[in-house]
Amino acid sequence: MDQLLAFDARLYTAIVAARNPLIAVASIVITYLNFQGLQWWLLGVAMWRARGGRRGLWAALTIFSGMVLAWATAETVKRIVERPRPFLAIPDALRPIIPPPSSYSFPSGDTALAFGAAVAFGRCFPRFRPFALLLALAVGLSRIFVGVHYPLDVLGGVIVGTAWGLAAPPIVSWVLRLYPWRAFVVPHTHWDREWFERFESFRARLVPMVGSLLDLLERQPRFRSFTFDGQTIPLEDHLAVRPVDRPRIEALVRAGRLLVGPWYV
Repeated sequence: MDQLLAFDARLYTAIVAARNPLIAVASIVITYLNFQGLQWWLLGVAMWRARGGRRGLWAALTIFSGMVLAWATAETVKRIVERPRPFLAIPDALRPIIPPPSSYSFPSGDTALAFGAAVAFGRCFPRFRPFALLLALAVGLSRIFVGVHYPLDVLGGVIVGTAWGLAAPPIVSWVLRLYPWRAFVVPHTHWDREWFERFESFRARLVPMVGSLLDLLERQPRFRSFTFDGQTIPLEDHLAVRPVDRPRIEALVRAGRLLVGPWYV
């Protein structure tokens, strides 16, 4: 273990020594964007608004859960491990280029936070997973470049964050199942007038279906309505065989119980 920690300290020193003004500025910007999870809160809210509704809300809560749980775990582990910060433990170490944190070093809470949010974000929005993971990786590297964490601290944060990021979706799904959902069933049909069979074959199925539907709507007031896939021509095809049903159809359409159109076909 001592050899591993010594190597970790040497690697930290080499990385900080390789820092140039451009890397320093970029690391400072990333540090403040990630402060208290700011960029992940904003990203979660943005995706909530983009997806909208209840699905958007639960996606945002998944991201926030992965982030908060990872950060809380990292802060708890810090108090157990009590590893001093590198700028305090390494003689002649360069001073941090941000205000030095007062907490312990292992694991990196900012890295855990970032990876918890990024992995959960990737589970909700797979198309944007590479972007989120690259952003989290930039956060982890910035913690070394600004001089406040060893590489092993960052690796520990990656592990903690990834674990909670993967756990967040099932946790939120479990919470979701505790709350009742209202389901809206829209009785309807998708009608292809002619497709893999000829028109006459499909109409042979259409006519008895419409006949049964008219009987159901007239006899069962609790069956409130039926939607005809935005078309009107299926009713013309039915009336070509059973013209006596026209008054029944007109009455149900006027009552708003048989929904047709706005298209013809």
